[in-house]
Amino acid sequence: VMAGLGFKASLAPFFQWTPDTYEGAPTPVTAYLATASKTVGFAVIARVMLVGFAPARELCVLLLGGLAILTMFAGNMMALRQTNVKRMLAYSSIAQAGYMLLGLVSVVDARSTDVTTLSMNGLNGLLIYLFGYLFTNIGAFMVVLAVENMTGGSDYTHFGNLVKRAPGLAFAMFIFLLSLVGIPLTTGFVGKFFVFGATVQHQYYFLAAMAVINVAISAYYYLNLVRIMFFSTEETEVSTGAGAGLGAQIIVLVCVLGVFWIGMYPPNVIDWANSASQYLLQVL
Repeated sequence: VMAGLGFKASLAPFFQWTPDTYEGAPTPVTAYLATASKTVGFAVIARVMLVGFAPARELCVLLLGGLAILTMFAGNMMALRQTNVKRMLAYSSIAQAGYMLLGLVSVVDARSTDVTTLSMNGLNGLLIYLFGYLFTNIGAFMVVLAVENMTGGSDYTHFGNLVKRAPGLAFAMFIFLLSLVGIPLTTGFVGKFFVFGATVQHQYYFLAAMAVINVAISAYYYLNLVRIMFFSTEETEVSTGAGAGLGAQIIVLVCVLGVFWIGMYPPNVIDWANSASQYLLQVL
């Protein structure tokens, strides 16, 4: 069962389809696969683990914890070697799935405690993470789409000196990459704070340490793209493409606002996630 669900959510070692599919598919389709499809996958995994496999809770904790570590390291280590932004974001999404699994580890364990006393029960962190992840990844892929229209490709070289050709897109991508790292004032920080906090609260210190190490690894390849966009010395040929259309620009702007809205004023999202998670856990 976990092999099938892991394939759906791009968990290691069931992620082999992800990089080629993300790179080969049209960018809007890739954005859909990286967000909506992954969100549904985690919803099903959570439901199956909390209901179907409830009697085997101890085994589920070990299984999900091991998959989380493997997924985080596999995604981040392979992302280091990429030269195409879509493939890099594909491996990044695999690593992000590993972080999300930490929330599931905690919520599966939380069934044995009084959930009303838990400020970070794991499920609320997973919900916050997924909600913010939508804004971050859709925005990033819309920037990739605009760059493809301008330059004809999505390799790192096509992003060289993007700040000179399209400063708005460059700064938007910079914000999305900071959110993926988990820098404060972005939605990525709030999601990681609740997921990692749930892991620590349930005393899974080894998992939390592995997650922090992987965040440091991911910062290298995210910020490497920032360096290319802002400080590259290579000349990039620009095609006669139309560039970023009005629709893409609006989506990018909405995603930037969403990243900062959740990052700087998260109470509304946190209250929603707390209410939903407490209700679901009490019902189960």
